[in-house]
Amino acid sequence: DTDTKQKLYETHRPAKLDVPLAELEVQRLQNSGQATKAFSLLLEAIHALPLKFSNAYSAVLLLKDQGQQQFAWRALLHSVSKYLASMEEPYSSRFLTGSSASNETLADLHLAFGDLATFKLGDTKAAYPFLKRAVQLNPNSAPAWYLFAWASRHEKKPKDLVVKALRKALKVSNGHYVDAKTALDAILEQADNNDEIRKGQQERVAHEAPHGEL
Repeated sequence: DTDTKQKLYETHRPAKLDVPLAELEVQRLQNSGQATKAFSLLLEAIHALPLKFSNAYSAVLLLKDQGQQQFAWRALLHSVSKYLASMEEPYSSRFLTGSSASNETLADLHLAFGDLATFKLGDTKAAYPFLKRAVQLNPNSAPAWYLFAWASRHEKKPKDLVVKALRKALKVSNGHYVDAKTALDAILEQADNNDEIRKGQQERVAHEAPHGEL
């Protein structure tokens, strides 16, 4: 039964955390409604194997599900960002292979955490640096450009930056990225409408102003 499995796990738990076994135990704890214990064990797993990013991903989601404040998941995402940066260092001592990860792999990891922060957490401030680095590492990724545009717009970055990112998403996807096209059309249409409104206001002011004041 469940109690017996937990006792067996605690009895035979090695001094050095076995990450795969810990992940199974995390799932069991989550399924039995013990989210706090699950999160605590996830933190141990992250400490034991910090470059296994699926654990960090799950821990961030657990924080969100528990209704934790933004600073908690932002702190965890900041740690992830640091480890990703370390993977860009050639011949890093963190790697048994003695070589750095490929740009495409790193870009995908940045994109995954950027997507997590954007759509699962609703936190584009946390997402922005991940997505910015994703497009730098892999400028041929249409999803990365689209999400970078999304985060940029929500963070009130210059409109030209958003438009450029959306056009880049369309370019690298040969025009097939429908979401990027829809977003770009909406922004350009809004800009045209704003221009028309401004033009109308200027004409109205010029018409109503006393002769010689303008």
